[in-house]
Amino acid sequence: MMKKTNKTCVFLLCAFLTFSLFGCDKTPSEEGTKPPSTPRGEEPMTGNWYDDENFEPVIRFTVTADTHVGSGTTDYYYWTQELFAQQFQHGYSYASTQEYDKLDAFIDVGDWVDHGYPGEYENFVRVYKENIREGTQFIPVLAGHEQIYGTVEDYTTNLRMDTGVHSVINGYHLIGVSNYQGSNTSPIKGFEWLEEQVREAYNDDPYKPIFVFQHHPINDTIPSHNDNGYSEQYHAIYKNYPNVILFTAHTHIPGSEPANILQHDYTSIGVAAMAYNEQHDDYVFAPWENLKAVDGKTIAMSYATDEEHKGIGEMYIVEADEQGRTRVLLYDIYQNGMKADIDGEGTMAYYFEDVTDKSTWLYTSARWEEDSAPQFGAHAAVEIVKNANGSLSVSFPQAKGKYGVFCYDMFLTNEQTNETVSHRIYSLQWNSIMPTARGHEFTGLTVGAQYTLSIEPVSSFAKYGKPLTVTFTAS
Repeated sequence: MMKKTNKTCVFLLCAFLTFSLFGCDKTPSEEGTKPPSTPRGEEPMTGNWYDDENFEPVIRFTVTADTHVGSGTTDYYYWTQELFAQQFQHGYSYASTQEYDKLDAFIDVGDWVDHGYPGEYENFVRVYKENIREGTQFIPVLAGHEQIYGTVEDYTTNLRMDTGVHSVINGYHLIGVSNYQGSNTSPIKGFEWLEEQVREAYNDDPYKPIFVFQHHPINDTIPSHNDNGYSEQYHAIYKNYPNVILFTAHTHIPGSEPANILQHDYTSIGVAAMAYNEQHDDYVFAPWENLKAVDGKTIAMSYATDEEHKGIGEMYIVEADEQGRTRVLLYDIYQNGMKADIDGEGTMAYYFEDVTDKSTWLYTSARWEEDSAPQFGAHAAVEIVKNANGSLSVSFPQAKGKYGVFCYDMFLTNEQTNETVSHRIYSLQWNSIMPTARGHEFTGLTVGAQYTLSIEPVSSFAKYGKPLTVTFTAS
């Protein structure tokens, strides 16, 4: 982790004069400068500031999304009501163990009901009212699923909340942006309103993060369908404020996926879906252009049954201290504890030392090139088992890498015909309990033919490791 550096009194004086001359209503880019990277000249803390003993938060809130609460107890998403309740329970449980024991807000970044039916609203409102405590704000932003059969008026009536929320908690600004349904992803309150809110937050304190919540990601940042029809308008606002930390949803990609965070002109963080997690072959993400075509696709992952999509239950716990230093912890609802880091060392979290100083940013696109390809262990081997139906099941231990393993590309070649079939399976490193081995069943093999199987581990930034290979005769 990079540490802050002291600035001279001259620099601080210049910064002060700059703000005085240009007034309080300018953006950083309009001013032609940026805030000094050490807020108000404080001395940097010794040690790792993000360690518990060196970090004293003054705000804490949770972030979830895509809860898809159903209308009854038998519909497909009835069980998400329980998961929704547990986010409150676990959030308060974690906070009670900390010196700063408050939980200031719960944020839900849209698609918190599945269709917008009255019964869904009833369940959603009931669960949050049964579990929220005095002193905690609840901010759910409106998105597409709430408006399939529901309306904006259903939202304002049932939740008694405006479609644009700007809350200030202990000096930190939280801005909730509700958007229209379908392809019209623009803010219901309008872009002028959004610009005013972000500018107001910046003018209040240009050194601290500005937390913004909207459902659709900005195109060409983190993996998504690139279906935000108003990305340019959103980006035109946020790019002027490097201290914006933007939380988005919609993609249903796990929060623990390394590609789901990017710092460019500002910080974009994807929020995991509570109802189900998936990835699609039409997702756009620059490094994934280097993935090999497998099964005729480049990306395809979907959880279709309860047992599968219940394997991931993540929420963010966001904490910031008086100086603006921020950490985003990944909490595993199913395991009732912090999510383990990919390498198994410690817990998974994102750290922001100074959002106004890009030299301290850890999650830029430079990671795409710095990433080292995952590798199998020296004694890794493929196990092959013939099934009663004539198919062959293969299994192998997980590889390891700096950013874990995104997937395994498997290529099975018939040595007689030189025909190759391919398949992609995922490491499931996002699950509450990551499996120690992965496998696949191959069917339609020719008895007596010799085959070579090549298994290539792939990182989240499309770096391919040395393949694990085995040659066998089908029987």
